[in-house]
Amino acid sequence: MMTTPANVLPKIPLLLGILWANSITYTSPTPVVTARAQAIPSKAGYLTVNLRPPWVRKASRLVVRTVVAVEMVYLLTAALLHAYGAHAVSATVSPAKTCDGIGMTPAFGVGWVLLIIGALVRKACYREMGKNFTFELTIRKEHNLVTTGPYSVVRHPSYTALSAVATGSILCLFGEGSLLMECGVLGTWTGRVFAALWLAELLSVPCIMVFSRVRTDDEMLKKTFGREWEEWASRTPCVLLPWIY
Repeated sequence: MMTTPANVLPKIPLLLGILWANSITYTSPTPVVTARAQAIPSKAGYLTVNLRPPWVRKASRLVVRTVVAVEMVYLLTAALLHAYGAHAVSATVSPAKTCDGIGMTPAFGVGWVLLIIGALVRKACYREMGKNFTFELTIRKEHNLVTTGPYSVVRHPSYTALSAVATGSILCLFGEGSLLMECGVLGTWTGRVFAALWLAELLSVPCIMVFSRVRTDDEMLKKTFGREWEEWASRTPCVLLPWIY
């Protein structure tokens, strides 16, 4: 696929959407609970805090912004200088391999839809939970059990949303049509190490949420709210995916 204004310019605003989705998903809507005594001790909470401390979160956001920004600059440059030949522009990025494949692809489209839906669901969860939504496992004073909005569909929609954003990020930033894939970055030893570390970081939190924290959350809420939680669980039997799980 030749890089032309017709097939690259529509991707630029969609790349901005990736930045928006990641910002919504990975920015806490409430102050972080820094005093561990205020949070609920659990293996899931320990793993979340220690595997993804603040500096890792900042580094991850910086990597996403940098990769997206570089791809946007490349696409703008390719579009502006198309009259001089897109291959000439590609050569300035990677002499060994042109980047003509960068553009809109099915993988990018699927990933982008997952990203946006995930961010919108996450935002809806923030709105329903209000001040009670924290990245840590925490029971605040006057904490109430939220069963409306996304929480009337599945019990842990914010974790579903987080998984959707992580999957969408991988498809958009590593898949066919992405800068990293089409310019040969992932074909180098350095690129593969970088990709492995970044993928591990992207997948670590969803994996912890799905395989550990969901169970811990349910146990904590059941212990705190008792009969109210049991009634909600009977009305909302699915944990993450409607009618499936």
